[in-house]
Amino acid sequence: MTTSPLPSAREVTLVLDAVNAMFARDRHAQTDAEAMTPALAASHASVAYIEAFWPHVAHLIAADPRQLGLSLATPDGSRRTLVDARRVPEVVAAAAGDLMMLQILAPMRMMSEVLNSATAAWAQQLRTGGCPLRYGVEADDYVSLRTLLPDQPAPGSAVGANAPTLVMGGTTTAVTLCWNLLLRLPGAYREATGKVPTRGQLERLWSMTRELIFRIGGGSLAAFVGLASACAERQSDLIWAGMHDLGLSEVESRWVWTMNEALFGRVLAMIKQIHLAQQGHYVGCAALYARAPALPLASGAASDTDGDTDGGRLPTIFSELVRWITAVAQAEYFPLFASAH
Repeated sequence: MTTSPLPSAREVTLVLDAVNAMFARDRHAQTDAEAMTPALAASHASVAYIEAFWPHVAHLIAADPRQLGLSLATPDGSRRTLVDARRVPEVVAAAAGDLMMLQILAPMRMMSEVLNSATAAWAQQLRTGGCPLRYGVEADDYVSLRTLLPDQPAPGSAVGANAPTLVMGGTTTAVTLCWNLLLRLPGAYREATGKVPTRGQLERLWSMTRELIFRIGGGSLAAFVGLASACAERQSDLIWAGMHDLGLSEVESRWVWTMNEALFGRVLAMIKQIHLAQQGHYVGCAALYARAPALPLASGAASDTDGDTDGGRLPTIFSELVRWITAVAQAEYFPLFASAH
């Protein structure tokens, strides 16, 4: 493991880059089994599991009449929809009459239900032999199973060594991170400028934020876990209280995310606790290497992907997950903000 001092500037990307520099990066393209580090071997295995899971998500999105993955067929033949999610008692209580909060919590809840349903279908496929991969995995082989939001009190949430836990844990946390950043954006902008963002400004800020999300995904798990754990009091929290310690700053005509000293201190303390679990190497999120056909989202919804359809190159599953969240935000969250006159 190499060493790199954390920067005095509190720009989030600079802090994450400094943490990443503490570890050696493995190239996922390396396929020589004898030369693979444990982190690289786990990454290759994870790609196979993620690609086997993803068609179940695509199927449920395609089955939604709006093609946004915001409804789900129920055993009695009816459909559970976003409207139903808005009425869930814990969602109503957490929103406390705040429409902006409600439009974050309800889609997050509905997306979680879709992902849970997809995971259940995939788990059944794994158990019955309909998928060539194993249901069980060795927990010690996967850093993510040992370090995801560590040392947080979560009674009854012990991590099991099975493939659905491996894939679903990271997927759910990524979704939660994205929605919490979306929730924090308007407040951070208002604190920086004294103005409420227009819809166009918010969409541009989200575009910038998506670049940060890809930076996080491409880095070490230690950097991501350090940031996420420093923002969330409990692993199960939908709204991360520590997000208020993130802010926006304009640097050379571009907006960047920054962290205050309180959050920086928590990140640093967490990194010191978990750096050994990274095994000295990192590859980046396996979903950045897993590929699948573009999700069947509604026509015109968040149309940008990283796929090269002319060359036959499929988009990454990581980019499709972010595109799904963006499409839902465009339909349900961004309309809360006024258009510029």
